[in-house]
Amino acid sequence: MSEVDRKLVRGSAWLALSYGGSQIVSLVIAAIIAHFVTPSAFGLVALASVAIVALTTLQESGLGLAVIQRRTDVERAAGTAFVYTGTAGVVLYGAAFGLAPLLAHVFSQPRLTDVLRVLALVLVIRGLGLVPGALIERDLVFARRARGELGGAAAQALVAVPLAFSGFGVWSLVAGQLAGQIAPVVELQPISALG
Repeated sequence: MSEVDRKLVRGSAWLALSYGGSQIVSLVIAAIIAHFVTPSAFGLVALASVAIVALTTLQESGLGLAVIQRRTDVERAAGTAFVYTGTAGVVLYGAAFGLAPLLAHVFSQPRLTDVLRVLALVLVIRGLGLVPGALIERDLVFARRARGELGGAAAQALVAVPLAFSGFGVWSLVAGQLAGQIAPVVELQPISALG
C-alpha cells in the first residue's frame, strides 16, 4: 500500500467514527432534551435552520472544493477563500437578521425572529471553519476533522442538556447548536496555510 492508500484507509475509519459518533450523540441529546423542551421549541429551531441552510449554500459556493483541488499557490487561494467565506458569513448573518421578522410573519411564529437572529450566528462561525476544513481534507488529515466533529457533538451536549434541564426551552437548543459549531472551528483553526 502506498502512503496515500494508507491515509485514505485511516481517513475512512476516522470519518466513520466521526459521523457515527456525532449521530449517536445527537440522538441521545435529542432524546434527553425532549423531556424538558416543548415540541414547539424544536419546531422553531427547525424553521430557523431551514433559512440558515439556504444561506449556507451561498456562503460555501464551492470554494472548499476549489481549495482541495488546487495544485499550485494553495496558500494564496486558501487565504482568498478564507476572507470570502468569513465576509460572506457576516453579510449573510446581516441578511438573516434583517429577514427574520418577515419569516416570522410568513410562518406566523413571532418568536422565530429572535431565534433566527441568534441561531444565524452559525453562518459567521462556519465562515471561519470552511477553508481550514478544506485544507484538512486536502491533506487527508481526517483524524483532526473527526476530533473537531466529535468535540462539537460533546460541546452541544454539555451546553444544551443543562440549559434544557434548567428550563431555558428553545434557547437551550440554540445555545447547544452554537456550541456545537464553535468546537470544530477551534480544532481546525491552527492551519499553517492560513498562518
